[in-house]
Amino acid sequence: MFSRTDLLEVIRSQCSWSTSLRFSQISKSIRAAVTTLDLRRTSVADIAPLASLTSLTTLNLSDTGVSDVTPLVSMSSLTILHLSGTLVSDVTPLASMSSLTALY
Repeated sequence: MFSRTDLLEVIRSQCSWSTSLRFSQISKSIRAAVTTLDLRRTSVADIAPLASLTSLTTLNLSDTGVSDVTPLVSMSSLTILHLSGTLVSDVTPLASMSSLTALY
């Protein structure tokens, strides 16, 4: 399972943030500024914590343990989503996402 701590580590590494930063310290405005997140080949399984990344336009979850995409439905800015090599068997929840233009 991919915890909030694991998610924070990935965000820290992609944004060059301090290793002393905690998830709760990432302000809403900073979370809203993250537009691209590459989690491929990580241990991520639970993507519910990603719901707070409201401006995310591109998300790569390839080759992860993700099986449920329901938490992504609230991401109204998401346009590109990579799911190849995941455990996702039902993408029906994504049908309501009018902004999603590419699904891999």
